[in-house]
Amino acid sequence: MRWLIILFFFTNSLLGQFTYSGYIYNSNGSGAVNVPVKLYKGTAGATTKSGTLTKITSGIPSDRGRGTTVLFSSLNSDEASIAVTFPSGFSPSYAGTSYSSGHVNANSWFCFGTTSSSGYNGNATSPNQPTIHIGSVDNGSTDNNVSYVSTESYTDGTYGDVFRIRYEGNCKYNQQGVNYVWDLYIIKNQPSKQIVVWRTFTADGSNQEQMGISTGSAWMASSLVTGGSFTSTSWEINTTSTTTVSSTTLDATAYTNSSGYYSFSRSTVAGDQFTIKFDLPTLVQLLTTSDGLSASDNILGKTARTGLTYHVFDLNNDGKINVADEYYLFGRKSGRFISWNTNVPYARFHTTAEYNAIKAATSNVRATYPGLSSVTTPTLTSGGTLNYYLIAPGYAGQVTY
Repeated sequence: MRWLIILFFFTNSLLGQFTYSGYIYNSNGSGAVNVPVKLYKGTAGATTKSGTLTKITSGIPSDRGRGTTVLFSSLNSDEASIAVTFPSGFSPSYAGTSYSSGHVNANSWFCFGTTSSSGYNGNATSPNQPTIHIGSVDNGSTDNNVSYVSTESYTDGTYGDVFRIRYEGNCKYNQQGVNYVWDLYIIKNQPSKQIVVWRTFTADGSNQEQMGISTGSAWMASSLVTGGSFTSTSWEINTTSTTTVSSTTLDATAYTNSSGYYSFSRSTVAGDQFTIKFDLPTLVQLLTTSDGLSASDNILGKTARTGLTYHVFDLNNDGKINVADEYYLFGRKSGRFISWNTNVPYARFHTTAEYNAIKAATSNVRATYPGLSSVTTPTLTSGGTLNYYLIAPGYAGQVTY
């Protein structure tokens, strides 16, 4: 008898992995033991794409004339478009998405992405791609045509490395001649910002000249000129994308090991967003004679006094370190006292930068760096790390929670 064995494999094409790790250290740099680290998972809600189109009067690149690479050199039809690949190192972000290429359209707009642009009316959905509408793009049928487009890369004195696209054309459909010239600047080191500079402009009388920035389905911002001119005006474009979180739940809790290390590795689906939260753990470790001797050594001048010394041993919060603090420490060790001065916390979280500043200080900086009783991160990207210091006054060495 023959047996036919059929194996079925079910997979979720959206399944991924979220990983994150880090350390929580004590005041002396050893690992804080058994500190709970909570990972929360949120489900992505609505995404809002927004942007601003703002007139500027300073920081305007000078006119360099036509660029070194010619894309258009004669009158073009409404639907024509040519792909443009951004130079190496340029990755402009538009409405929250980064791009390596785009399309110049004959109707004097620029579309981001690999899909060729089409359309002829200058509205938010034509073309249906993320678009900068900057030429004299009419809302009606008297659409303009680009007659010349060129590009170049160079270093600008204000913005650094830029990629410039020069448009020249006529506001009237199927008309020769040039009555507008404008430059679009893609900025290497400011990817979410673009600059537009009008060199010349002559209104065509239609009162429908429109500037705008579109997601491909709606305006993020627009400016309609009904009787004026764009001549000699410059504009700054800034765009972003924000995704709300519809619900958040505790996904996992990790506890730091003897080195203070924690890590997460969680399965995910599209839309999952993760944050980490630290809350002050319960302090279970008792003070030791070694802690008291460390305070004594500093009082006697055997160890150097830094800002960290005050954070750890100024237990009565009088801005000094002396026998009163040592008495306080041994009194609590013996059970005579159950807590420090009301203004001295039993523990606080500090960033690495704060810890280094505290340690580098030569005076009491507790008021400057009070620390936090809890820490909640913004949305995290998989593969990252997050380190913190947990300073517990009175404890000179490793602390277990």
